[in-house]
Amino acid sequence: MRPLRAIWPQLAARLQANADYVDLFIGAFSHIETAADITFVDVANAISAFEAAAWRCTDTPFDRAVGSDGTLSADVLDSISPKVLRGAELFYGEAGCAGCHSGPFQTNLEFYAIAMPQIGPGKGDGSDGHDDFGRERVSGDESDRYKFRTPSLRQVAQTGPWGHDGAYDTLQAVVRHHLDPLTSLENYDTSQARLPSRSDLDAKDFVVHSDAERRGAIAAANQLSPVDLTEEKIGDLIEFLTVGLTDSSCVDLRADVPASVPSGLPLAD
Repeated sequence: MRPLRAIWPQLAARLQANADYVDLFIGAFSHIETAADITFVDVANAISAFEAAAWRCTDTPFDRAVGSDGTLSADVLDSISPKVLRGAELFYGEAGCAGCHSGPFQTNLEFYAIAMPQIGPGKGDGSDGHDDFGRERVSGDESDRYKFRTPSLRQVAQTGPWGHDGAYDTLQAVVRHHLDPLTSLENYDTSQARLPSRSDLDAKDFVVHSDAERRGAIAAANQLSPVDLTEEKIGDLIEFLTVGLTDSSCVDLRADVPASVPSGLPLAD
């Protein structure tokens, strides 16, 4: 295969040869005056600008209540259901979620081990290759084993299955896991896993989880302390996640698909 960097100039050349794309790039970037000025860096910047503008998903009840300056809007708060507000108080208080899910996108971008059940064929780690050692694969530090990056909770109700490997099929199940990781790990229901079936891989999907020794290692690495919440409080917390952090304009993204593109290539439905 050709090195990726050898392909980039070829992709840019294809755009340079299309007059419609050239006009669009000239209109979007002040430093581009002719087709020859277009580079793959400009392509990457155009794509990232589109993603940042179209899929920020920041028009949520939470955003409208807090405001860009971090101050609460009394008018907006009055329009939010008491259940969502109670959930927000739990999220930033008793439930301890904001310890990791902090900042405007509800993530501190750090890595943690939270005893998430390991499913799937693995990433090549361990004695038989069925393990996924998480952050250790990058850092080479054994203390990072089973640590994974804290995800953003934007549109979290729309982004299942949940967990770094999609171990949980419902938002409620993964919330309960966070509240008591070790009990959740030991009692994990493998029937909820939504994995593509392949005859040569199906038998490998639960090799790690079914191994008491490896499951024990995942449990030993856990960094989350259990939090005891009533069923009512768990319901309030989930209401905040599903309603308070959902931007309804980002639920159906089909409106972002153009009717046509300058290349003339067909678009998938």
